[in-house]
Amino acid sequence: MAADTLETMVLSNTYADLIVPVQSDTEDFLKTYRSFGAQLFGGRLGMLHVPREHSDLQYRVSYSNIPKLYTPLDYESLNASGILQVQIRPSLGYKGKGVLLGFLDTGIDYTRPAFRTTSGQSRILGIWDQTISSSETPYDLGYGTAYTREQINLALQSESPFSLLPSRDLNGHGTFLAGVAAGSPDPENQFLGAAPEADLAVVRLKEAKPYLMQYFLVDSDQPVFQETDIMMGIRYLVILSILYEKPLVICMGLGTSQGDHSGNSALDRLLTYYVDYQNCFCACAAGNEASSGHHFFSSDNTRESMLVELNVSTAHPGFCMEFWALSPALYTLSVTSPLGETISEITPQQGLRNFYQFFGERTVIEIRYEIAEYHSGFQLILIRMLTPTEGIWTFRIQNRTQIQNTFHLWLPVSNFLSKDVYFLTPDPDTTITNPGNTEALITVGGYDSRSGSIWPASGRGYTLSNQIKPELAAPAVDVYGSAAADGSSQERPPLSPFIRKTGTSLSCALTAGAIALLVNWGMERSSLSYSPLTNRSVKNYLIRGARRRSSFSYPNQEWGYGELDLYGVFASLL
Repeated sequence: MAADTLETMVLSNTYADLIVPVQSDTEDFLKTYRSFGAQLFGGRLGMLHVPREHSDLQYRVSYSNIPKLYTPLDYESLNASGILQVQIRPSLGYKGKGVLLGFLDTGIDYTRPAFRTTSGQSRILGIWDQTISSSETPYDLGYGTAYTREQINLALQSESPFSLLPSRDLNGHGTFLAGVAAGSPDPENQFLGAAPEADLAVVRLKEAKPYLMQYFLVDSDQPVFQETDIMMGIRYLVILSILYEKPLVICMGLGTSQGDHSGNSALDRLLTYYVDYQNCFCACAAGNEASSGHHFFSSDNTRESMLVELNVSTAHPGFCMEFWALSPALYTLSVTSPLGETISEITPQQGLRNFYQFFGERTVIEIRYEIAEYHSGFQLILIRMLTPTEGIWTFRIQNRTQIQNTFHLWLPVSNFLSKDVYFLTPDPDTTITNPGNTEALITVGGYDSRSGSIWPASGRGYTLSNQIKPELAAPAVDVYGSAAADGSSQERPPLSPFIRKTGTSLSCALTAGAIALLVNWGMERSSLSYSPLTNRSVKNYLIRGARRRSSFSYPNQEWGYGELDLYGVFASLL
């Protein structure tokens, strides 16, 4: 029987995708694990595809090996962010020329005028569509189809462009983000993107594998992407950046509440690797979880147990919840159902995994302990609740050391969970979604540019390890941009209407565009084909130029160091 191809391993639900460290020479890694479809992400991180012949495979590997699930974060902006002033001021006039803006999302409607030059040519250098199979995939990506600008321009000349190049954005989120960050001017519709002369590179992510969604109990009508596809997409963007010799600005408008909220996941570490060592920058959304009731925080006194109450108002098929605590404290857990049945205190053991059936109820709870999670060293308790009984669930948390500490519990992001599941005493802080808790990235919260107030749902810092996040806040409410076509025809679509959206993914897109303008300035100033700036220097420039109010103290958990003001950056420099 012939071995399955790499594309089959990547796409088939009969294979589990595992993130693994590459501890040997990369060629040795690829050769040794060839039969498992070994792939490289960069940053000494790789992926293996293992047959799911044993149904308990995910229980026999570390939490860090399992890809997490991500979703798009959306729920007068250029002027408010000081971007328009930089575009139009004669002494500045930067519009992102020579910079590559990268997007990993639901795709892009490449036929939109927002992504074309005045002569009608595409500004998109490449699209990697992970959902379309191809007999030959370039750059050793192993799956999907990569399209070049030449192919996009050929399709644009046709009356039926999608019959020649079938990549679409059926959701519209990716198209909207790309338009906000880099849309071409459209005076008739009073529209202008933040970096209208930047080039674009786009990854249309495939949907997460069913087995992963089943394991994490995610049943959502919203897009669900898995970590490994995002990581491979980043590799594609970096390849294009090197191929075209352009600095890359990644717009990360996706997020998850899975992970330690301190920047230690595989995606966090891969992004850190590229922004630290490559000609690469990254703006990241803070997420929309502050007002969701999905986070609980407590500080213990080492003597008394702490009670956490969780409401489940309606019948729910299930969900996962994660408990995280800094070392060296060690916590135990007991659970009481709405009908009064109790799981007695569970003694923590590394790798412990137990199932508990509630008699007279349909509920099954799985509790999995990692006393020292592989990358962070923090204590993790993963709680999977299947068909939980309606009512108030009570979790009793007890610190078994004499060391005072704090702990957090996170429910999934709102796109993955019913509104009827929430903590009775939630904490809106430490609600930035991952990878926004990664120190190296530029994390952006959202505010309403008309009222001047923070958007209530905007993710708040700080991180679990008390790093300052977000760095900035940018407009996130009723942001104006281009919609994608509905995807119902192969013909050239009519001009889609311009619409408004809300969410921190949009404040992220504005910031990514602002970064492109700043990098454009750095390149022109040095006459180099690469940016003399680094991601960290750009972060510091943006912090220095941020607009701050006398009524606030900075930094803080909502606004970070202040409001994005690109013109303020140049005012501090020139």
